[in-house]
Amino acid sequence: MKKVDIKTVNEVNEFIASIIKELCKKHNVEKPIVVVVRGLPMMFSPFFGAGKIILNSIVYAFWEIDRESAERILRFVVAHEFKHYLQYLAGEIDFAITDAVYEAIKPKIEEAAIRFAEEYSKVSSAEVSTIFKRLFEVAAKTYSKRLPMMEVNVDV
Repeated sequence: MKKVDIKTVNEVNEFIASIIKELCKKHNVEKPIVVVVRGLPMMFSPFFGAGKIILNSIVYAFWEIDRESAERILRFVVAHEFKHYLQYLAGEIDFAITDAVYEAIKPKIEEAAIRFAEEYSKVSSAEVSTIFKRLFEVAAKTYSKRLPMMEVNVDV
């Protein structure tokens, strides 16, 4: 099984940092913490958690397989999760709410994040899904499950 090159890790982290920096500047907010982890549910399930944007390390493999497509996915996914960060800062998401309350507001929260991501990235959520499936099939057959985990340093 192939391992991701350290050069790839650095390039992806720099790309993610540039997106975060641009969005923070545009929206005049402090930077969130960005963490890349292994083994998220459903293999590519980015999520937001109180001041953190968390991405699956499979993005590193995607970058090596097809950089242009990986950039498109990352622009969308990071922007989507950044919108959740903005929602958190605006008090629209509160991590103290119950699951039942969250399920009631989730469609509105997610729709806003999808619209934000599509507008920023110029990529539809359907296109992201199609690109992801194609890249995931290659990555799952080619890359080691031991992809790197790290915090991405974002200077804003």
